[in-house]
Amino acid sequence: MTASRPREIGDGIWMIDAHMFGVAENLSSYVIPEPVPTLVEPGPATCREHILSGLAALGVETLARIVTTHVHLDHAGGTGELARRFPEATVHVHRIGAPHLLDPSRLVRSATRIYGEDGMRDLWGPITPVEPDRLHAVDEGEFIRIGPHRRLEVLYTPGHAKHHMSLFDSTTGIMFAGDSVGLTFPGSGIVQPVVPPPDIDVELLVSQFARYRDRDTTALAFAHFGVEHDVGRLLDEAERRLRLWTDVVLRHRDATPAEVGDRIREANHADLQARGRSAREIARVDERTTYATEASGLLRYVHSQAPTSPGSI
Repeated sequence: MTASRPREIGDGIWMIDAHMFGVAENLSSYVIPEPVPTLVEPGPATCREHILSGLAALGVETLARIVTTHVHLDHAGGTGELARRFPEATVHVHRIGAPHLLDPSRLVRSATRIYGEDGMRDLWGPITPVEPDRLHAVDEGEFIRIGPHRRLEVLYTPGHAKHHMSLFDSTTGIMFAGDSVGLTFPGSGIVQPVVPPPDIDVELLVSQFARYRDRDTTALAFAHFGVEHDVGRLLDEAERRLRLWTDVVLRHRDATPAEVGDRIREANHADLQARGRSAREIARVDERTTYATEASGLLRYVHSQAPTSPGSI
């Protein structure tokens, strides 16, 4: 697939379509070329050539910072490989996720049980440890400096994952939100939860939305996919749909993930139709949604909370 050209999304910030799994608009990587060349969301190693092509199109010959919002393989699987390619770069990750970049063997074992050896190779590529002297673990309130007048503020934002952080750009007010708000579909205004096991916490996720509002965030930079400027509406929609899905899970909490996934799909279709979405838009949503996986994450959460009735979360 031919690489698309990087697109400027804000003052000095560019988005590269990493073409994850060979699919356009499936993973956004973000680049701040100067004065300290920085990449946010390195993605899996299978995205490496698209990212390198995007960097070359921007005239970026080296990286000084590689930052990942969390250590799930679709965000950080290729970090070690990219760090090898750019030996001057320091890797920044939340402190809870840092051990998994130093020694990814546990992540690899867990993922291999799901994808198998062939799937690991084809989907993710090599998962290489980051050298200890290249890794900088960060936490809430710290800053990743991108020169004398720009910095990324670290917000610890669990709810999707215990090791999830978001990054607030001091120059533009853009929030690199990772998976915390969910995924969006460019040009649609639709936002949808991303709630896989094992760490999902609905109330923690919703609390992050309030933090983004309090920061006067000018835009949300999603990992999947692109940038949305109607921040308040997107956050309202994300919370509403997250609670809709959770209520579905509460009503079917004793069913299998596949069965609950089917019920979430039905509720999602009804909700989108009620809001005037076309059959084509709904089909687009279904193509990017693994309903049984999302059901698994919410089932785990619901059983851990032992709620008594729908709407109690």
